[in-house]
Amino acid sequence: MPPAHAPAWTCLQPTKESAWHTSASCLCGQALVIIGGTGKEGKTAEVFVYHLHELQWLKAETTGKGPPTRPLYCSATGRGESVAVVWSKQQPGTTKVLVTLSVLSLAHMRWHSIPLDGTVSPPRRGYRAATSMHGDILIFGGEGSINEHLPSNTCVLVQDDDTVSLLPKEDCPPPRSDHACTVAPQDTIVIHGGKGTGSTLLGDMWVYDAARKSWLEICDGPQRCGHGISATERMILLFGGVNCDGVVCNDLWIWNVEGHHWRGPIFVDSMLPAPRAGHLFSLVWPVLDDPSPEPTTCFVLYGGVGGPNLPPFHDVHRLTIPTNCSNLPLASERAPAERHYHNHQPTHPMLSTAPSTALAPVHQPKYTQDREDEEILTAMQRLKDKADALDEQEKELYSMEVTRRSREMQLHLDREKLERDRTQLVKKMHKMD
Repeated sequence: MPPAHAPAWTCLQPTKESAWHTSASCLCGQALVIIGGTGKEGKTAEVFVYHLHELQWLKAETTGKGPPTRPLYCSATGRGESVAVVWSKQQPGTTKVLVTLSVLSLAHMRWHSIPLDGTVSPPRRGYRAATSMHGDILIFGGEGSINEHLPSNTCVLVQDDDTVSLLPKEDCPPPRSDHACTVAPQDTIVIHGGKGTGSTLLGDMWVYDAARKSWLEICDGPQRCGHGISATERMILLFGGVNCDGVVCNDLWIWNVEGHHWRGPIFVDSMLPAPRAGHLFSLVWPVLDDPSPEPTTCFVLYGGVGGPNLPPFHDVHRLTIPTNCSNLPLASERAPAERHYHNHQPTHPMLSTAPSTALAPVHQPKYTQDREDEEILTAMQRLKDKADALDEQEKELYSMEVTRRSREMQLHLDREKLERDRTQLVKKMHKMD
């Protein structure tokens, strides 16, 4: 049994090498939706849905005009029973970039799009989008120049009636890109970290009040970019990303609403997902088939990349964590033999230069060849089991075929004997006449 108050990961779809790189993804209820990407046959704008109850992927047949096959950048967010995708695309032969909001109704699987250029001038890439409780979509940050890669603090608001406006920059958080963004209780949206001016990693956290249309800085935390955060009424969780040393992480941090401070890395009593950045990390509601006797909250993790020249992940994991998160043990409080830590992780190209004010490196949970070997052996065992089952079926069919042929032969012999007996009986009858 896991120790009390220890979060645990469950792999819903195992890690496997994949040439598929998702353009955008988000969670809507119990459905994980991915939009577009790059596969073995090139880029596509197809939509796939992973149902967390059935644990299977389905290709969605959509109508209407949605994101193109080759966008510069995409960011997706759930909007009630719809998926909102903000995407940018460079016009051929020019440096002009068009930015569009496309909304997919999951009930009807139909796209409708809203051009954002002309009304406002949002950034080109590295931005994040999130939806408030009332359906307003907030698009914040990113790189404002396609050539200079300068961070921006542009804040675009798309209200539930599709009215588009630009919030004053002087009231917004400092410029950044590749930050984390999530919806939070009380109709708020939270952003954390990202890359600031001069590729300096940020660790500050800001809350946007949708009702007042205002920002409030909360506190500083781990310096990250390309990470994921998700919020409940009691906590904000942070997973993965790239730290200030250029290390791709798979650690877990918690901001406790009651204590108003960050704690981490948190001890996790299970095998950890691979270190990654650019992934989806989102709250799941309601809890999925949780056998734990104490109240728990679930989160889902999908995709991301683990480092330069590495294929993207196409795996799905679930994190189960006690709802009462005030006394969760830290990884540093566990013995090294329990934690299985090591010090080396691949450097991610998302961080071009390390800042001078770097955090001390934290030990990262182990995800080495051991897990890859275990997954390969598991997959091989499954293939062997399937092959054995097929062999048994083939033997059964062969036995049935042999039995059928034997019965046919016996039937043929019986018919021949019957015919001979009938012929002899006819001859006897003729002799009697």
